[in-house]
Order: sequence, then structure tokens, then C-alpha cells
Amino acid sequence: MLKSQVPHLADSLDDAEAVKAVKKLDCLPLGVQLAIGILNEAKCSLEEFNEQWSTPRDVLEDGEDTSRLHSRSAPYPASLGQVYKTSISSVAAGPKLMLQIFSILDPDNIQESKLFAQVSDSAPAEIRELSRYRLKYRRDLTVKGLVSSRTSDDAHATTTGVSMHRLLQAAVQSDMKAQNLQMAFNGAALLVSFQMMHLWDPNSNWVKVGQLFTEFLPHVQAIHTFYYEYTKTLSSGQAQQHQLRVPIEFIKVLHRAAS
Repeated sequence: MLKSQVPHLADSLDDAEAVKAVKKLDCLPLGVQLAIGILNEAKCSLEEFNEQWSTPRDVLEDGEDTSRLHSRSAPYPASLGQVYKTSISSVAAGPKLMLQIFSILDPDNIQESKLFAQVSDSAPAEIRELSRYRLKYRRDLTVKGLVSSRTSDDAHATTTGVSMHRLLQAAVQSDMKAQNLQMAFNGAALLVSFQMMHLWDPNSNWVKVGQLFTEFLPHVQAIHTFYYEYTKTLSSGQAQQHQLRVPIEFIKVLHRAAS
């Protein structure tokens, strides 16, 4: 697709940079088509594209102009970002908050059955509601194709978690308003922190505790990366108004991860 639809790169396509660009978009044809539109408009190299549109969210947010998507071989009627936004807008409030929290976590293995099964009584009402209706909300998201269920290798096992496409993860983050971002950020930190604190027992076998902690460390990294990337996008004028407040749960997560 890149070779045939980006004329100025036809004779100088860098295979390594092309692979990097396509992997960034999870090899999704609509995502690659979006990149093609940006490449043709910016007349940049693949190296410049990968450097300046460094995340899936950058590509989605800068690809809203549907005129970029049309070509003789792929006349898509709507941008990928618009398709995702339509799907997200059709989700009810409860499942949508669950989806927003999922988007802050590591998308490859979200242990939904563990994260939402045990929630502290002191948790916000919205989080307690997610715990109460987690099976229904997860089903709603699965039926709409927004997440996919994961099970263990045991044929008789129940669902153990879900996974989420990284481009959809970027779209959900982009679609959230400041208040929703704060709520999702707090929720993700709270759920992961509670699980890690629940495992923490000075009298336990430390090797076993370490192994259990490892299961949640990708989420710690994802929460940290989300905060860092979001803060990086704020200008000095926006920082005071839109800066995310760091919940105490996030500090606990970092402390336990470092331990």
C-alpha cells in the first residue's frame, strides 16, 4: 500500500521505517491508509513521519480530514478516527467508563476478572458500580467489538480478561474530556493499586509475591506512560487548567512496583 499510494516514496522507500510505521498502526489497513494520507499531504519521509507522528493517537487526531483518505484504490468514506468515535459514542455510561479505564491500562492483557472482582468499600461509587456490573458491561463492550475476551488454556475455564486494540485505545483516550480523563486515570490507578496492595504481605513468600506482582507491572508502566505522554502534550498555558491530578493510588502503585 505504501509503495503504490505514496508517489514521492516509490523509489526511496525505507523498508525498516515502513515496517515501523505499519506496526505502529497494528497493521490495520484503515490505519495504514490514514498514514498514507498524511504522508502524501506532508510530503515527508517515513523517518520524519515516524518521528513527528510518533504515536497512534498522533495519527488518529491528525487524520480527521477525510479528504486525505481518498485515492483511486481506497476511497474510504470516513476516517478511522470517525469510525471509532461513532462506536464509542454508542456505548452507555457504565460500559463507557469501563472502556475508558481499560484504555489507560496495558491493552494486551487486562485482567478484568481480577481488577474488578474485589474493590475496596472506600472506592468511589462509580468504581463500585463497575465491580457490581462488570460481567454485563464487559459483555456490552465485547458484543460491540470494542474489546475481545481472553481465556486460559483450560477449555473449561471462564473468561480471565480482555484485550483491546492499540488504535482503539488511542481513540478512546483522544475522545475523553478532561473530567473523564481524570476519572479514568484515577480508576486505573485505584484498581491496580488495590490488587498490588492486596497481595502485599510481609509474612508471605517474597518469591511468590514477586511473581504475582509481575502480572500487574505492565499496567503500572502503561499508567505512567499515559501520564507522561498526556503531560507532554500540554502547553504552558494549558498545564495549570488541564493538568491531571496524581491520585495517591498512583503513588502507591509506583512505590510497590519499585519494591
